[in-house]
Amino acid sequence: MGKDNPNWGSIINQRHAERLKRLIDTSGGEAVCGGSADVDVEARHVPFTVLKDVDPHAPIMSEEIFGPILPVITVKNMDDGIKRVKDGERPLALYVFSQDKSFQERVLSECPSGGAAVNTAMDQAMNKDAPFGGTGASGFGKYHGKWGFDEFTHYRSVVYKSGSGPLMPPVEKQPPWLYGLAFKFMVSGFVSRETKARVKLVCAAAMVGTIAIIVHSCI
Repeated sequence: MGKDNPNWGSIINQRHAERLKRLIDTSGGEAVCGGSADVDVEARHVPFTVLKDVDPHAPIMSEEIFGPILPVITVKNMDDGIKRVKDGERPLALYVFSQDKSFQERVLSECPSGGAAVNTAMDQAMNKDAPFGGTGASGFGKYHGKWGFDEFTHYRSVVYKSGSGPLMPPVEKQPPWLYGLAFKFMVSGFVSRETKARVKLVCAAAMVGTIAIIVHSCI
């Protein structure tokens, strides 16, 4: 499309037009249509460009393009294609175009991405009833509907308790000898035989209570 076509939009500014021109020039590929020669930086015009045999390590294969440029890489087979995707950073979107159901499912299961679509593009991002977001280098979090609300909501855990600990009764219900026992342990380290027996009894009761709680939570 020519830059005089009213239906063809311009790049946001000259800096990004220059950036797109540089991505084409450093791609190492051949322009099937469009190309760097047709870029007009001053007019912020970048034609629709398809590049074939692009260098997999070129900047255009690792940077976000945000422009009308489509790099194309030929792969040997399915395994080679999946390996190329997995060797790179996790993409924001993964598109699979195939009528082979097993191929579709294998790509989706082996190639992580923020979102994915089969035999279409952008639909996963436009659907307000499905979460949209990235993973890894493509971003964190998700939005749309309740997912966007949850993303900016902090779920705070609050614990109310009464007493000295999870296995101890409330202070007002503790037996009188318990304070004396704690004092002797902390200060003198000496306790009587009778007190030791009480400690064993309390520990046994605490263990039984803990086991009962665990069993109850598993039922």
